[in-house]
Amino acid sequence: MAADDLQVTPRVRRLAFRIGGMLLALLALAGLEWLNETTGPDYALSFLYLAPVGLTAWWFGRAAAVVVGLCAAAAWFLSELAWRPIDTPMAVLWNTLSLLVIFVSVGLLVGRIRRDREAILAANRRLSELLASEATLARTDPITELPNWRAFEEQLGREIARARRIGQPLGVGYLDLDNFKRVNDRFGHGAGDALLRKIALTLRTALRPEDALARMGGDEFAFVLSEPRPEALEEIGARLVAQVRALAEAYPGTDLGASVGLAWGPTQGRGQEELIQRADQAMYQAKHAGKNRVQVVSYEPSLPIPGGHERSPR
Repeated sequence: MAADDLQVTPRVRRLAFRIGGMLLALLALAGLEWLNETTGPDYALSFLYLAPVGLTAWWFGRAAAVVVGLCAAAAWFLSELAWRPIDTPMAVLWNTLSLLVIFVSVGLLVGRIRRDREAILAANRRLSELLASEATLARTDPITELPNWRAFEEQLGREIARARRIGQPLGVGYLDLDNFKRVNDRFGHGAGDALLRKIALTLRTALRPEDALARMGGDEFAFVLSEPRPEALEEIGARLVAQVRALAEAYPGTDLGASVGLAWGPTQGRGQEELIQRADQAMYQAKHAGKNRVQVVSYEPSLPIPGGHERSPR
């Protein structure tokens, strides 16, 4: 016989668990009926029958609880027959019917509580999923699926704290697509959205996994360079510009390009807004200098700018 034939499906396991549980409940009732007959009518043990009824309702539902409740009443009926004279059938019947109502009512109530509990737990799980999804959507750009400006600022705050803790500089980059509007005008907004997704993938591939990347809105992207080597900053920016220019071949006549601003230096005494503003200003300097180029600046004017101020990528 193949090994797959020996595997027990979840449905079979549930059925086996249900049958086993019902058998245990019936055995418990048989034991209680024996105990009832042994102790006699002087000891009120009817409340003990509620245990198998309630547990059955909790684990297997109200239908199973009704069955066990009927069996519990039947067990009590046998005990009553053993205690009372044969000429008091109405008393035996009344006691049995009273306990039957109690047993079945308790089973139905416990089953309802279990069902309501499961419904509440399912609703809570669904609510948690919706809240988590909402939190993700609130920090994710819907077109590129990159973090948005809100998530970027949060990540930048963490990177600033880390840079201060280890005493290392931090680099912030800002990239703006040149002539992106021409792509939308000539090829349509669908093509523009597809281009933004390509740009996001290109930037994600060009940067290191630990470098935070986000779409700030429109055709602007920002990124953080953790522990950057100052001499490599302009090379990084030139590589990004060159890769965007390579994508422009699919959009002839648009002169698509990218202007990149990079700001770097120690972060002591500087907040998120200032660092982003410095990178944004550097990007505008590159754009005003002719577009399709890189501009590197430092947070502190006394720091030398690696590689010069402006240089078009070759």
